[in-house]
Amino acid sequence: PISPLTVTAVKTVRYYGDPNPDFSVEYNGLKNNETVQTCDVTGSPIFSTEANELSVIGTYEITVDAGDVSSQNYSLSFANSTLDVERAILRVKPDDITLTYGDTIPDLTFRIEGYKNGEETMTDIIAGYPVISTEAIDGSDAGIYDIVLSEGDLAASNYAFDLKKGIITINKANLQVVANNMSRTYGDPNPIFTYGISGFVLGQNDATSDVTGSPILVTTANELSPVGNYDINMTEGDLSSNNYQFTLSNASLAVNKATLSVTANDKLRIYGDPNPAFDVTFNGFKNSEDLATSGVTGSPDFNSNASITSSVGTYRITPVLGTLLSGNYQFNFVNGKLYIGKSVLTMRADTMRRDFGNSNPVFTY
Repeated sequence: PISPLTVTAVKTVRYYGDPNPDFSVEYNGLKNNETVQTCDVTGSPIFSTEANELSVIGTYEITVDAGDVSSQNYSLSFANSTLDVERAILRVKPDDITLTYGDTIPDLTFRIEGYKNGEETMTDIIAGYPVISTEAIDGSDAGIYDIVLSEGDLAASNYAFDLKKGIITINKANLQVVANNMSRTYGDPNPIFTYGISGFVLGQNDATSDVTGSPILVTTANELSPVGNYDINMTEGDLSSNNYQFTLSNASLAVNKATLSVTANDKLRIYGDPNPAFDVTFNGFKNSEDLATSGVTGSPDFNSNASITSSVGTYRITPVLGTLLSGNYQFNFVNGKLYIGKSVLTMRADTMRRDFGNSNPVFTY
């Protein structure tokens, strides 16, 4: 007699909204260690089911018919099976948020992905809302914070929910660290360089924020540097903060001219003589310089209100710039005094003659 062989539809599972998979069968009753590949069963069965992509979750029968299945060695019988339509998976994910330290935490939102059959446009597919929360609050330090979901009263007939995490990224706020412009006089030591910080949030300041340390401010200028402008360059040094990053702005050191006092030396002459040659004394040289090493060139001119006919008395000697020139010095002119003294007159009696016995003549000089 011919051996019986049962051709049974394989139990199948798929998700709601997916197309039906290709159905298959298994053989029960093969003899002589035969397999599906080595037995003489040929042809393909015909499958049918009521389930389609729109079918709600549940169990549906898979009906198998002989189709063109045949065998010489087996009498065939066909057994149905089931298709389980399970809940499709909806991914519920919080929307990631990127903020700057000091910003207000906005309302937390989420999105749902994975709808089937165009159902995202339908309002009655999902009921309820998930619970969404985060440890981040207004004023939280810069860093990364999880946004966590729980199902809350979220429900759907044909869907299960895969709850994902989101993140709130709080970036550091930016502080402007600005070096202050400075000035000094040629030959003086550099001043202590200072800086200002602006851009604090949440009502903070340098004392109440978490900013620690100080920047480093340097310049190439020293006491010997000539007059001019020099960069004050800033690096972060040991400035540090969990909540702030730093934008550094350099400044300028102005080396200004030192002041030389150019003082006219006091002079003395006699009434009726021409004015003497005037000269000056320089005071205020820097860096152990003197007139020869300072780079000062030229000489001053002089004005005086005394002339050759000026009466005895004290007169002003006024030095003016003349051809004086210097890259590192400016000039402060200080008047001197010209003293005109009395001239000396010699009174000489005239030699006189008289005869013996005569009276003396009137003497003259």
